Amino acid sequence: MKEQELIRLLRASPEEGYKAVFDEYWSYVYAISHQILHRVGSREDIEDCVVDSLCDAMQHFDPGNSNALKAYIGSTARNKAISMYRTLTSHPTVSLEDTGLPEHPDATDVEESVERSETAQQVMEQIRALGEPDAAIILHKYFYGHTSTEIARILHMNPITVRSRCSRAVRKLREALAALDITL
Repeated sequence: MKEQELIRLLRASPEEGYKAVFDEYWSYVYAISHQILHRVGSREDIEDCVVDSLCDAMQHFDPGNSNALKAYIGSTARNKAISMYRTLTSHPTVSLEDTGLPEHPDATDVEESVERSETAQQVMEQIRALGEPDAAIILHKYFYGHTSTEIARILHMNPITVRSRCSRAVRKLREALAALDITL
C-alpha cells in the first residue's frame, strides 16, 4: 500500500488506518530497532521497541497536516531505539564474582537466604495488596529503577500523578510492613 493511500485511510478510518500502518511498516521499524539494539537487547526488547515506536508514531502523527508518514515513523523508531539503548546500557550487569559472594553457601547462609526469601514474599504480598496502579508504580520505581517520567509513559499517567501516588503508596507500604514487624 502506498503512503498516500495509508494517509487517506488514516483520515477516513483511523482504526483501520492504524492496523494498515502496523502491517505495512512493522518490518521497516523492526529493521531500524534491530540495527540499534541487537548488541544490547533481546529479541523481546526489540519487538517492544517496535510496538512502542509504532504506537507513539500513530498517537502523534497528524494525517491532516503531513504527507511524510514513512519519514515520521522512521525518525520515531530511531529515537525510541536510541532511548531504549541508553536505558539498557545504563544498568550494568553484575556477575557472581563481582559480588564477593561464595558460589556454595554454608548452612548459615542458606538459613539467612530462606529468611530473606520469606520476607521478600511478605513484602511482595503487601505491594500487591496496594492495588493497581500503586503496586505497578512501586515495582517500576524500586525494582526496575524507572524514573517517574518513564513510569508515567508506561502506565499512561501524568508524571506528577505518579510521584504523588508513589509517595502515598510508600507510606501505606511502610505502615503495612511495620504491622508485620518488617523494616526496610
